[in-house]
Amino acid sequence: MRSRIKIVSKILYYMRNILKKIYWKLPFKKKLFSLLKNIYVPSSDIYKHLRFSEPFKAHIGKDYSFQIYNSSIIENEIFWNGFGNTWEKESLNLWTKLSKISSTIFDIGANNGIYAITSAAVNSNATVYAFEPLDIFVREINKNIKINGFQSRLFPQKLAVGDKDGICTIDDYSNNNKKIDVPCITIDKFVRTQKIDKVDLVKMDVENYEPYVFLGMKETIKNFRPTILVEILTDECAAMIEEVIKDYNYKFYNINENHGVRKVNKLTKSDYWNYLLCSEEIAKFLDLT
Repeated sequence: MRSRIKIVSKILYYMRNILKKIYWKLPFKKKLFSLLKNIYVPSSDIYKHLRFSEPFKAHIGKDYSFQIYNSSIIENEIFWNGFGNTWEKESLNLWTKLSKISSTIFDIGANNGIYAITSAAVNSNATVYAFEPLDIFVREINKNIKINGFQSRLFPQKLAVGDKDGICTIDDYSNNNKKIDVPCITIDKFVRTQKIDKVDLVKMDVENYEPYVFLGMKETIKNFRPTILVEILTDECAAMIEEVIKDYNYKFYNINENHGVRKVNKLTKSDYWNYLLCSEEIAKFLDLT
């Protein structure tokens, strides 16, 4: 009986793989899905399987747009629902507003580069640095930069960011969390070596390593007081971050992607994923006060 079950399981496994290969070779998926979403957007349980590999145009309101390859569930979510409507919608909309008034922007833990690409799309005068140590994502960032013609203002950095310079060990979550050694730099060293005279805006998503990024950018925070969008997933991370920035009068805004933004007096685990750390002036600009 067990041998029969194993045989059936193997057959089903090979059939699924064959069907997947056939699906990805089918032409016109992008055109078909573009027509479909104008009439009806299926549920996420369905459209997560309705994928294509070609780039598509994402519109940011009426005035801005960018091209991006549909290479992950994040981009597919944007394709079906529109920019800033589902995936990290509160964070993305805040980031878009802040990018328009920022001259130097850091996207730390850039993944495929959605935040960095957004900044370059809405502000042609900004200089954007996208820090990402994993090859698979750096390739995607470079593809997205090229298709948009952002080479002169969006600069990928194949680096991890932390509290020390040299080599660090990270989990490669694109490859079953295999541990790999990658080049690592502190933001303070990067700012000094690149002779950057101002940092306005920072996004940080580095899988609970955020406190160490803060420790490595103490000088940058002291000198420039950048607005920071940061993922905080534990109370321990929150306490460590708050200790680093306690003297700089940051205001704390807990972001719930489904229920909006609320001001808090103390950093704790986020309601959802992200916090916005900013000055009173920036909070007023964003109508958060």
